[in-house]
Amino acid sequence: MSTSTNSMDSSDLKSAEKSGEINVTGTQRKITVLLILVVVNITVIMGKELLEMNEMCKSKELEKKALQAEIEKLKLIMENIVLQAKVDKMEEEKGQYEKEKMDKYDSADHQIKNTQNGQQMELMKDKQMKFSSAQRQSNRWDSNACHNDIKISDDKILTVLQKEDMGYRSVFAKYSIHQTSANFSEIFYFEISVINLKEFVLFGFAVKQPMPLDQNIQSRTGTYTFSNYGNFWANGSRKGTTVQFSGGDIVGFGVNLATRQIFFTKNGQHLGVAVFVAASPTDVTFFPFISLLHYNDKIEANFGPNFKFDLSTL
Repeated sequence: MSTSTNSMDSSDLKSAEKSGEINVTGTQRKITVLLILVVVNITVIMGKELLEMNEMCKSKELEKKALQAEIEKLKLIMENIVLQAKVDKMEEEKGQYEKEKMDKYDSADHQIKNTQNGQQMELMKDKQMKFSSAQRQSNRWDSNACHNDIKISDDKILTVLQKEDMGYRSVFAKYSIHQTSANFSEIFYFEISVINLKEFVLFGFAVKQPMPLDQNIQSRTGTYTFSNYGNFWANGSRKGTTVQFSGGDIVGFGVNLATRQIFFTKNGQHLGVAVFVAASPTDVTFFPFISLLHYNDKIEANFGPNFKFDLSTL
């Protein structure tokens, strides 16, 4: 019995131990599963975090690249600004240079023009002086073509001496207009100062022969005349009327031999072109003349050099 009891106890003990082993093994499995689950969860969590970190890194990298692109863009803009500033400065310097160049050119051109104008004026004045000098020296009233009642003084002053009769009394210059105008371009011009005038004076130029000295010659062919009444005649026909003149006035009679234009002046003022010469003054021999009418009528002729009218203004 004793042996039986011990046997039972031993068998029970083994069963118990075997059961305990089984219980221990189940627990271990549970623990292992739990550990696996924990590891999986941790792995999943870490994987998510790693993915998030990776995405964040990618985002940061993109932001970095975008920022670098913006920086490069800004650098390019700044470089363009600096370059444009340089270009603008160069354009400004170029414009200033061109302006200074043009100013110098304009100044030089202006000086050249002024010099040329001055030279032309000097040449004109020189020609005028030569012309006036030639007229003064060579032309004068011709005592051989002068009415007997007219007295010639100093080759230029004319005075009517006859008291009783009123009538036309004429006198011609010694030389023709083209003989005394050759030294001054193509202009012939002379002036008379009206010292004393009762009623009538007529002057201009005309053919010398066969023109009578005691008749009204303005109605004859070959005459171009201007009277104190302002009338001007050409080739025997009245062509128009301009301003009148009287004692104390200085009046002039001129002709452009190239254009055949006759012009008048009064006290230094141009009265305009009056008429055209029908025939070329160089083909026909015209002489300056004056016709007076009354006793003590007195005029003084001026063939140069100093005129009241400035010929250089023509």
